[in-house]
Amino acid sequence: MLKTQRAKNLFDNNRYREALDLYTQLAKEVGTDAFKLNIDICRKRVLETDTKNAEEGNNSIDIVYICDEKYALGTFVSISSLKNNRSTNVRYCVYVLGDQLSVRSKVSLEQMSCPGFSVRVYDSTYDLSGFVMKKKVSMSLQLPF
Repeated sequence: MLKTQRAKNLFDNNRYREALDLYTQLAKEVGTDAFKLNIDICRKRVLETDTKNAEEGNNSIDIVYICDEKYALGTFVSISSLKNNRSTNVRYCVYVLGDQLSVRSKVSLEQMSCPGFSVRVYDSTYDLSGFVMKKKVSMSLQLPF
């Protein structure tokens, strides 16, 4: 079965993270523009699923990083440390809000994902209205939501 068909089947079966991983691999192989829409839709579904799980009180921790290309390596090191020292009975959802990150940096960060530990990179131009964030955190980051 072709990778594109496998990714579609995963998506159709609500396995959005796995579909996203496969579409990301395809984007690296073929070119990012060919699968941009698929990746964006999968990210949105993953975000919706994560938000729903958080609202239902599932055992998860959401972490947000904000960086540009200059701090991508430092962000990568920090997330690696978090991943290597995490509690295995907690699900970690790491969101990186990137400003002008290279494709290589985005892919490197997202490839750190594994079961129970997801890393998703969003461009600073991405619509963040779906993020659920406590008002206190939003105010301290001076984010508009």
